[in-house]
Amino acid sequence: MPPYTDPLYTIRTPKLYHSIRESNDHIMEYMPNGANLKDYALRYWAAPTDPAAESHCFALGKGLGAWIRSLHTWSDQPEQASFREAIGGNKVMQALKHSINYPAVIKLVDRFPSVLGGSRKVFEEVCDMAAAELLDESQLGVIHGDYWTGKYVLPTLNCAIFRPLELTTNPLEAFCCHLSLLEAVFRVRSWSSTGNSPSWGSAR
Repeated sequence: MPPYTDPLYTIRTPKLYHSIRESNDHIMEYMPNGANLKDYALRYWAAPTDPAAESHCFALGKGLGAWIRSLHTWSDQPEQASFREAIGGNKVMQALKHSINYPAVIKLVDRFPSVLGGSRKVFEEVCDMAAAELLDESQLGVIHGDYWTGKYVLPTLNCAIFRPLELTTNPLEAFCCHLSLLEAVFRVRSWSSTGNSPSWGSAR
């Protein structure tokens, strides 16, 4: 998959030097001084953040979003059919993500009955709808594991701020990829500042 590049950031997958399919062993690039993006952000962009860093923060968010979106586009191409088929075999992660995003929410009704007591039926209908959507794989696409900043690696924590950066995705992220309805990525729980009232959104 090609990298995403702009004047400030390059986001790419790790370099693969050798692969032994029979044993599933892979020799990939090694970064002995590598640091994750979360630690980098806490070091250089912790509050109060320098206003001069604002454009870099926005550019990074845009770059990460563009890279993940390019994964969807790349994996939908006919020549990547074998890749999609392989990812489709990751039923464990697909089931795990579904259980976290849907059935687990229904259990919150019992924890917060005064707030969510009247919403159980709605949550159950959404859960059933999401489960039914997974049955037709022709409508599903490859979903990246998640967006956590700890999964993006820089060559070193001492990268100069305000200079172009190269980020590499964690190779273990491939184990989190699975098939799902792309619109369902945006149908997620969002919590209010009190942490007690979930609301549902959809990209549809």
